Amino acid sequence: MRLKHTSTSETRCGAASRYVIGCAIAALGSPFAGAQTEPQVIDESMIEEVTVIGAKVSDYFNDGSASVLRSSVPTDELSRSIQIFNAEFIEDFQPIDIGDIATFASNVSYTGNTNGRGFAFNIRGFDAPLLNDGLLNTFGDAGFETYNLDRMEVLKGPDSLQYGRSNAGGMINLVRKLPKKEAHAQIGARATTLPGYRAMADVGAAITHDSSLRYRLVGVYSNEDSVADYRNAFERRFFAPSLAYDFDANHSLSAWAEYLDESYPLEANNPIGANGEILIAQERITAHPDNSGEKDHLKFGLELNSRFGDWTTNLRYIQNDFENNLQPFVINFPFFVDTNTVGRVISEQVYEGDEFLAAFTVNGDFDIAGLRNRLTIGVDYTESDAGFGQGIFFPITPMDVFDTDFDYGDLPAPTNPSANTIETTQAGVVVQDHISLTGRLVLSVGVRFDEYEAADADQFDAVSPQLGIVYDITDDFSAYANYSESFTPNTAFDRNGQLLDPETGEGYELGLRYSPSPKFSVSAALFDVEKTNVAQPDPLDPFNFSIASGVQTSRGVEIDIAGNITDNWSIVASYGYTDTEDKANNPGNSLLNAPEHTASLFTTHSLAGLGFSNFIIGGGLRHIGRMFVVDPANSISIPSVTVFDANITYQAGPWTAILTVQNLTDEEYLESALFTSAITNFGAPRNAFLSVLYDF
Repeated sequence: MRLKHTSTSETRCGAASRYVIGCAIAALGSPFAGAQTEPQVIDESMIEEVTVIGAKVSDYFNDGSASVLRSSVPTDELSRSIQIFNAEFIEDFQPIDIGDIATFASNVSYTGNTNGRGFAFNIRGFDAPLLNDGLLNTFGDAGFETYNLDRMEVLKGPDSLQYGRSNAGGMINLVRKLPKKEAHAQIGARATTLPGYRAMADVGAAITHDSSLRYRLVGVYSNEDSVADYRNAFERRFFAPSLAYDFDANHSLSAWAEYLDESYPLEANNPIGANGEILIAQERITAHPDNSGEKDHLKFGLELNSRFGDWTTNLRYIQNDFENNLQPFVINFPFFVDTNTVGRVISEQVYEGDEFLAAFTVNGDFDIAGLRNRLTIGVDYTESDAGFGQGIFFPITPMDVFDTDFDYGDLPAPTNPSANTIETTQAGVVVQDHISLTGRLVLSVGVRFDEYEAADADQFDAVSPQLGIVYDITDDFSAYANYSESFTPNTAFDRNGQLLDPETGEGYELGLRYSPSPKFSVSAALFDVEKTNVAQPDPLDPFNFSIASGVQTSRGVEIDIAGNITDNWSIVASYGYTDTEDKANNPGNSLLNAPEHTASLFTTHSLAGLGFSNFIIGGGLRHIGRMFVVDPANSISIPSVTVFDANITYQAGPWTAILTVQNLTDEEYLESALFTSAITNFGAPRNAFLSVLYDF
């Protein structure tokens, strides 16, 4: 959190301003500032610089456009549910990772990081893809470093209109920091009670006198222990340089890179009981204390923006090279409830590859027959070559989960299994128009055509329409309705060796928005989503083949609040209810890792009114409702939990100190369980950390 020091009056009257009665009135804040008064000559030595300093909390309100939508239409004119968490919220809340941010969105849950391979989320009951700067990374990513994150955009509902393949619940877009025209420099450090420490720097400035060429450098080094007693720590080296150049007032180019070198323990969290109860403490290890993995990721990107009168163009390009090497490690699977023992298997995995992503978008603003049209036309192309290699060596001694003297033994030497490459390509074209039918009524119509191909599999085409309408009931109150579709390529094969047809989703949404002030908004939405062609085990050979017979539904409500209640009080809050059903295969049963209720709150308040102008306090909560896990028959569930957070910030000149406590009451809880009751995702225990920042 950064205190924003604002000057209510800062005036210096120089030799060229001897007739300064108006200047003096402005400095004193006189009620007669607008009166006509004869100028008086005042000795310059009588004039002093007057600076009144007051603390102002951050602004969490977002009234601009969202880059994930490729359109310049402001978010309050869209027939979609979208939440944006800006840089000020991220800095105030001090997240450990992107999961801490995303779960502040309604009906969003964190489902794990799949042994360090990548973060996984659930929106409205369905898996949600992660995008970077509006482009979908098919395999791997450069670490999702929160210190290099400018904002997070959470788009709800089926949406393949923007970039093609997507899931029925929505998507999460991460927008990185880029150069600014203003010079800035920040260095900082953070110490945690886990224990661990972190050093970071963010420096940027203009290279040319007119700021047409500028740079930015972001770097992070961290070394933090796991909650469990693994012998390896989380060690991260992250570096992100970027450049921006303005050819003129209408054309600009940005170039950036990200490099990540990371080693980490492969946390195979402990099994849960038949009723979803936690059997042993999170600190215990049921896999192996030497479990570890390494990441080596490198990314490059370009973005070219141009304006031609009422038309703008945007070209984005990303190249992503990645390697995740999971050393020989122990998988704790399966869990035998009757004997309280967990099976253990040694495995070795490697993920490597590269991908190229490009998107070109044209936006125009023009009138046809007196109606305003905001037209978007886009093309994009993705090519991915990804390899996955796995060696499962042999089962080893099972473990009694209550045996505190268990001999883990030694891990074998790496064999470096070769990766089997999977090549995929996708090309798409999108056309969308926002038509202002009246001064208060906006109709949006869009359609996308995709061609997707995977190596050694059939090519398929997809058409994704979208239709929406927004009506401004008053200047502060609006209503919207939306219909949208999505598709997700299946990766399963049938008994004939054919890739299954893609999963498809369609959704309906009704919403209301209310903005009683320019910096505060409340929104509510009702939604109904259905996903079909979900891969299910083939009854004739369930271990090797699949059939596309699944139908899954999700319906519910969301309420989201963001902005400033007063100049000294900011808030982000949400509530979500989701009712899911696995209709075709398990009628009446809920989808997995989809909590029925979610709620969140984070608020900050300046203490200037109490005479402590350098302090701001903050706090909030996150509630995760009861959810079913592991078994589609809904035989295992994990209970609901409410986690409280608090922080306090002090600033003196360029120094800022932030003391944060997450999970204030030290709740022991689960966020999800994947595939089996032996593979779970524990929530973080109480963690206090102090961040110290210096701006110069």
